[in-house]
Amino acid sequence: MKTVVRRLKFESELDLSFGEHVASGRTDRSFSVASSAGPAVQHVPQHYMDYTPRKIIAMTREGFKDEVLKA
Repeated sequence: MKTVVRRLKFESELDLSFGEHVASGRTDRSFSVASSAGPAVQHVPQHYMDYTPRKIIAMTREGFKDEVLKA
């Protein structure tokens, strides 16, 4: 029997203040987000990254805190 894994999140499960928290610079974790236009990012094969930098920024703005911090 296969287990069904839910990949969608309800809005109530998101941390909607996460983007503002990261933008303020007062984070409890040390991480940085590279620009998607940066030369280093353009030459990194995508299979080495969980998400592209552009996707990480979008996920941060939308409140996907757990997914961003695990990436």
